[in-house]
Amino acid sequence: MPDKRKFDVDKKDLENYLKEDGTLFLVVLFKDIDNFKVYYASLLPYDLRLYLKQVANTKEQIKIKIKEIRDFRHFERVLRNFAIDKKEQKRISDNVFRQGELSMIKEGTEFKVYDWRNKEDNIAELLGEEKYLYKYDELNNITSITCAEICAITENMKINIANKTGETFYSTINRTVTKETNKIFFGNAFELDYENKKFNLKIQGKLSERIKQLSFLKSLFEEKGFLINDVFIPLIITEEDRRQYDIQYQIYSKINNFLIKHKISKDLDLDNWNDKNINDIMTWISAIDENKPLKIKDFEISSIGSIRINDLRFSIFADKREDGGFNVYSILNSDLKTKYIFTYSN
Repeated sequence: MPDKRKFDVDKKDLENYLKEDGTLFLVVLFKDIDNFKVYYASLLPYDLRLYLKQVANTKEQIKIKIKEIRDFRHFERVLRNFAIDKKEQKRISDNVFRQGELSMIKEGTEFKVYDWRNKEDNIAELLGEEKYLYKYDELNNITSITCAEICAITENMKINIANKTGETFYSTINRTVTKETNKIFFGNAFELDYENKKFNLKIQGKLSERIKQLSFLKSLFEEKGFLINDVFIPLIITEEDRRQYDIQYQIYSKINNFLIKHKISKDLDLDNWNDKNINDIMTWISAIDENKPLKIKDFEISSIGSIRINDLRFSIFADKREDGGFNVYSILNSDLKTKYIFTYSN
C-alpha cells in the first residue's frame, strides 16, 4: 500500500455500503505476526455520496481516506461514534443530501456535534478529528449536514476570578484549546495565555462592562495579581499602565454617574464611539453638572436643546448669556429629537 492514508475500494462495494446505511471499513497492514497497524474509514451515507459523486460516470476503483487506530480506547470511541452517526444519518432524506452544504455556511448557524468518550478522556484529543455537523428544525428533523475538522475547542470552566479578599469579579470563564495554544478568556477583555505565559487585555464592550473591567484592573494593580479559585496568578504591572487605566476609569465613571444622576437608562455601546464622542460628552457633563459656560460654536449643531452623541440622546434647558454663550442649568432625557429645541440668531 504505497499511500498508507488511502486505500482502493471498488465503486460497486461503496454502492452496496450505501444501501446498508454505511459501514466501518477496516484495513490491517502486517509486517509480521506481532507487528501490524490498523486503519479505518467511517463510510457513512454522507461520505459514500461524496465518494460516489467523484466517479459518477466510471466503474473505477475509488481511493478512500483511512486513519490509523491509535489504541484500543481510540478504537472504542471510533466504534461508538460510528454507531451514533449512523443512526442520525439513516434518517436524513435524499433531498437534504442533494441540497449540499449551502445552509451550513452562514455565520451564526447553530448545529450539533456528537462525540462519545470516557470521562477520563481529554477533550483536547478531539483536535484534528473530523466530525459530522447536523442542523435540525423545530421538529428535530435534520435539515443539513456537513463534515469539518475540529481546529479549536472551547469549554466553560467552573472556576472564579477573584481578588485576595475573596471578591469575585468573574464566574463565566472559557478555555479555548488549539494545537498551538491554550488560553483562558473572561470578562470580554482578558486573555490568559498558558503556553506563552502572557496576560493580554483589551478594554472593550459597553460602558458597564468597561467599568467592571477597569475595577478588576484596579484590584489587580493593588495586589499585583489575581486568584483563579485558590491559585494566585502574579502579574508585573508598570506604573505607566496603571496611570493609563486609572484615567479611563475616571472618565467612564464620570459618564456613568452623569447617566444615573439624570435618569438616562442607556448602557452606551462604546465600541462604536470615537475620541470626539468622548470629548463631546465630557464637555456636556462639565456644562450641565459643573456649570461651565458652553459656546455653541464648539459643536457642529445649529440648535441647542436636543443633543445627540452617537447612541446617546438627551435634551437640555439653557440660558443665553450676553457674550453669546449658554449656561446649561437643567436636563431632560428624551427619545424625541424635537421635544425641546432652543434656537438662537445673531
